[in-house]
Amino acid sequence: MSAPTKYAVLGLLSRRPTYGYALMQQLRRWSIDPTAVRTSSVYTALSRLEDDMLIEPRGPAAASGTDRQPRITYGTTAAGEARLEKWLATRPASYDELRLRIAMARPQDLQLLIGFVIAAEQECLERLEEIETPPIEALTAQAPWEALCGAILGTLDTGELAGRARWLQEARVALESMRDHPARRRG
Repeated sequence: MSAPTKYAVLGLLSRRPTYGYALMQQLRRWSIDPTAVRTSSVYTALSRLEDDMLIEPRGPAAASGTDRQPRITYGTTAAGEARLEKWLATRPASYDELRLRIAMARPQDLQLLIGFVIAAEQECLERLEEIETPPIEALTAQAPWEALCGAILGTLDTGELAGRARWLQEARVALESMRDHPARRRG
């Protein structure tokens, strides 16, 4: 189980108590690759979070009219809320963690989140400037094999970084526009 999965589960339970299958469905909706969200990871996260006393059972979910065992609904504990707060305040270790923090953001996290996005955007733009890749078209069939493979990878890296930089810029603008959201005035 990855740390992002654990914090995704903790963050969703912080929003409202729910059960494992509903958590898995939400995580799959957020994921670029829904097949990467494994059922076992979600249930392992629930088990470990409960062992660490960060979540607790809140009772069975509403009956579904089948003969299945009732689903257990979980919610966060005070310690779970504190751990989530601490995690949300630390700089994301990866682009995926940044995406997760945006998904988990609460109104009070907005300014910190904007700072994380600005830092990621800057890093992305700096990496784009550092990439020196000859255009694939400029390499002839007589070019060394490694040079051709390197050019292909460099083109892929440039495309991915450019797309990521564009997304980060759009996310920053959107987050900055949320500063006047009514939910922030209530908090």
